[in-house]
Amino acid sequence: LTQDAMLSALHAFCAQGMQGYANSITPKKIYLDKSRGHIQFAPFIREFYPDMKVICMVRDIRGCVASMEKKWRENPSVKDARENPQQQSFVTVDMRANAYLNDAPLGLAIRRLYDAIQTKQIKNMHIVKAEDLCQYPEVTMQKVYDYIEEPYYKLDYNKVKQVTVENDRIAAFGIYGDHKIREKVEPVVKDYKEILGSVLSNNIKVNHAWFYDYFGY
Repeated sequence: LTQDAMLSALHAFCAQGMQGYANSITPKKIYLDKSRGHIQFAPFIREFYPDMKVICMVRDIRGCVASMEKKWRENPSVKDARENPQQQSFVTVDMRANAYLNDAPLGLAIRRLYDAIQTKQIKNMHIVKAEDLCQYPEVTMQKVYDYIEEPYYKLDYNKVKQVTVENDRIAAFGIYGDHKIREKVEPVVKDYKEILGSVLSNNIKVNHAWFYDYFGY
């Protein structure tokens, strides 16, 4: 077999495997698969599924770090694997923030996002800012429907039902991986300065200037 034939066979294997996987889960026309990793592997997936749509959700990094820090404070009886007194690398808010920003899931997601911007792959994706979704849910979701080329479905943003059950606690994310959906879509309180302090909040923004510039934060 030639290299081209092998590549063609690989693409067919992946495309049909993905189709079979989706068909075994749902008979519905639209299949949505959620993973932070898809943003990095999108170019490969498009080789055998060129019509794929990628919706990339982003949030102010300071809000992400503050959210993880709050989860840590809410669970004092649960030991984070990075808490090693001998290494003294998870003792202060600054140290924990540094760990969040350099480990999975947040640190890895940020780097994948940066790579998508560098390689311009992000141009093929639809960006949804969490802050926009919370403050202007209908307008934001109408744009999502336009992107996936489907008619808008009238949603009740004051009564959101949680129909999926997920819990990343059983994986590698521990206390940071629970998923509880709020019933009402409303703006999230910006409390990162209260949780992280002004200096650390400013440092995060300076060190990730590319993110704040690109997404207009």
